[in-house]
Amino acid sequence: MASKSKSKGILVTLLKRWFIDSLGAMALGLFASLIVGVIISDLIAKIPGMGFLMDFLTVSNGSVQGLYLLGASSPVIGSAIGVAIAYGLKHKPLVIFSSAVTGVDFHPVALNRVYKRTVKNA
Repeated sequence: MASKSKSKGILVTLLKRWFIDSLGAMALGLFASLIVGVIISDLIAKIPGMGFLMDFLTVSNGSVQGLYLLGASSPVIGSAIGVAIAYGLKHKPLVIFSSAVTGVDFHPVALNRVYKRTVKNA
């Protein structure tokens, strides 16, 4: 009977760590990066003479329009989510830095999959 309750305790601990803690940290990273992006873009738009910074926030991605670095499809959001999850799960600094890199790499992949599903279903 004691081993059953011990295994149940381990399962509850793991579920809490991987679902509650990691998803909470993911939401924190997502919303923090979006709020910071909105604040910076509003400051640039409202302060006179700061319009030249918009050139630094737009990167050409091989198309005519370019990629806006503070928008909702920004690779910065993937990086912020990766860092927030690693920090929320109390990993070492090297893991946190590597989470930033993998977040930048895989955020556009996830966005493309969601976009393709939405277009197919529409």
